[in-house]
Amino acid sequence: FSSVIGDGEVIGDIGALSDNPRMASVKTLNRVSYLEIPSNLFKESMKAMNIDYIGHFKALFEKRLLFQSAWEISKDVPTIVFNEIAQKSIFRRIKKGDYLIQKGENKNSIIIFPGNAIFKAGRKQVKLKGPTLVGEHGSFGYQKSRLAERPYSVVADEAMTVLEVDNDFIKGVPVILDNIRLLMRIREKMLYHYLTPV
Repeated sequence: FSSVIGDGEVIGDIGALSDNPRMASVKTLNRVSYLEIPSNLFKESMKAMNIDYIGHFKALFEKRLLFQSAWEISKDVPTIVFNEIAQKSIFRRIKKGDYLIQKGENKNSIIIFPGNAIFKAGRKQVKLKGPTLVGEHGSFGYQKSRLAERPYSVVADEAMTVLEVDNDFIKGVPVILDNIRLLMRIREKMLYHYLTPV
């Protein structure tokens, strides 16, 4: 996956704090000026402020990675937005057979999941392979009068940890909205035609 880094953003902080090798490459799109801070100096300054990887960054980083892995909606999203999403989202542990989305529920969030799940609409079942998301139907352009009521269900086909992201935050990020609308157009024939009007 890829993301965009804007002015004033920090990169490489997680690798430095966790003593892990770099997991990404960064290329400039134009001429830039930057400040390089040695890892040991960065870690010392964080330690002086009582900030460490396990206590402060690990869960946020894992949330950020899960959101980024859903490439359909994370394309061209700035890193600073990923960090905000990580702060404002929650992890949920799901067992095989648990609902990710339950028909008729009224929830103002999308679910990003890394594994496999079964989309059920009436008698029709379609296997969804993660990482991807569910919950976009009804919240971003369909059934505006019943904004988040789910006309389908999605059941986990394996145990996994999922990320729940509040739609109110996403609605304020145009690039994610554009990505979701594109995904919805793709799913129009793949999934939505199985849905019955609510």
